[in-house]
Amino acid sequence: MEKEAILSYFPNITNKKFKDLCSNYNSWQEIKNITASELNSFGWKKERVQSFLDWKDNINLNEIDNQLKQEEIEYTTISDPNYPDLLAEIHDPPYCLFKKGKLKSKEFALGVVGTRKYSQYGKQVTHKLVKEMARAGITIVSGLAYGIDSFAHNATLEAGGRTIAVLGGGIDKNNIYPAEHRDLAQQIVYSGGAVVTEYSPGTEPTKYTFP
Repeated sequence: MEKEAILSYFPNITNKKFKDLCSNYNSWQEIKNITASELNSFGWKKERVQSFLDWKDNINLNEIDNQLKQEEIEYTTISDPNYPDLLAEIHDPPYCLFKKGKLKSKEFALGVVGTRKYSQYGKQVTHKLVKEMARAGITIVSGLAYGIDSFAHNATLEAGGRTIAVLGGGIDKNNIYPAEHRDLAQQIVYSGGAVVTEYSPGTEPTKYTFP
């Protein structure tokens, strides 16, 4: 596994810590041999240094690899050709994306997100506009949430278009949120779209992790 994917499993890892490690070490083996003094040189707090040292010595890569294969989860790192170009241009882009389905480096996409407490007018307008855009070849990106998000995904599927769901937690079967939309997530993947997240499998969604 690539170092970016493995590091995604370190609890609450930040982009700064990703940068500290990925910019200074070429492989997971080099990171695995890191010392406390090296981590201290990055300005990490003492408790995070010890937490990382304990974590890297105990992580089970075979177990992770088996789960990814079993659940048909793949990953794309920021250096991969298929990493979305526009995402790479934002401030602090994710170093690794876990995905089910296909990601493209270049595509014309539009984000459609909205309230969970929708009005009938909002539902109707979302359905109408999204279907028209999907038929025009625009990829619709949303968050799989209740309300407007799910309407956007469903309208795209009805139009035979491509849609991507971006989640705020792991995309393993136990953490796709909301659980009631697991079937919708499968439909998105089977239709040629993708379900994607920056969080490793096993990460529970919280109000702080939604993009």
